[in-house]
Amino acid sequence: MKVAIVEHGPMKLVGLSIQVLLADVERKAPALVADFESRRDDIMGQILPGVDIIVSVDPPDYNDDTDNFKLFKGVMVDPLSAEQPEGLEWMELPAMTYACTSKPANDHAVFGSLYRWVHQSGHELADLYSIERVENGETTLMFPIRVGSVKI
Repeated sequence: MKVAIVEHGPMKLVGLSIQVLLADVERKAPALVADFESRRDDIMGQILPGVDIIVSVDPPDYNDDTDNFKLFKGVMVDPLSAEQPEGLEWMELPAMTYACTSKPANDHAVFGSLYRWVHQSGHELADLYSIERVENGETTLMFPIRVGSVKI
């Protein structure tokens, strides 16, 4: 697995979300995607049309067998965008350093592989979310990290 360390500025996102158990994602995510797609053209101030951002936010002490997490699908908008149509949600992510890797379609094992890479490389997770950036059919998985001293 090839991993890149990337600095990314703050992101202001607009979209929709659900609370879901990991075991139910395959069953419930298609409805979230359909709802989002029906509202996509309503979103004002899109800065990268056609680039989808999927954010998974875990609660503290997350247990993937018993705890719901937030699954958000949206797009980046101009930071000066002030109003959006009713029913859409805002999400703001700070400027951050990310460990990034390609995520083949339906390959959920890459989450565990990137998680292990972060810890084995001397870094640590900086927050309880992950990002999937989808552009032109390619997905990049991003974990926010604190860059530590790399083990030699």
